[in-house]
Amino acid sequence: MIENGSPMGVDRTVPVVPDLSAGRRVSCDGERATVRYVGPVPPTAGLWLGVEWDNPERGKHDGSHEGVRYFTCRHPEGGSFVRPAKVSCGVDYLTAVRQVYENQADKVLSEDLTKGSKKLKWLAIEDRSFERLPSALLGRSEVNGPGAAGAIRRATPSILLFV
Repeated sequence: MIENGSPMGVDRTVPVVPDLSAGRRVSCDGERATVRYVGPVPPTAGLWLGVEWDNPERGKHDGSHEGVRYFTCRHPEGGSFVRPAKVSCGVDYLTAVRQVYENQADKVLSEDLTKGSKKLKWLAIEDRSFERLPSALLGRSEVNGPGAAGAIRRATPSILLFV
């Protein structure tokens, strides 16, 4: 079968992706993985990522394809090859904090507020400062790293980081 002028399974596009070096954390279809290999996987064309899944049941192989080992996995079926366009590289810590905690006052003020059939009016909304944020729950934010050196401490000094 021909799809967009290419045989099915052959990706002839050149993806625009961030640095996807080995060791990078990614997600694909809601599952987290670590990139173990970046490069070609003959006989198919195009760029592939060899990933080791956090949940080995998501995988299909051990990092080998047609007798060639491209990467190793802790689990014999914990690896897969995926196209770069299928993965999300996530965001840095401060971007995740902003996405979850930033108070978008204009958006909130534009929403109708009602109690029963009575429409209420907003009196005031304060923009929250991250400087006073005591903690940040970012479990579903796909945080990929800390961001710029010192930026976390400057933006969220009240949060104690535990690694």
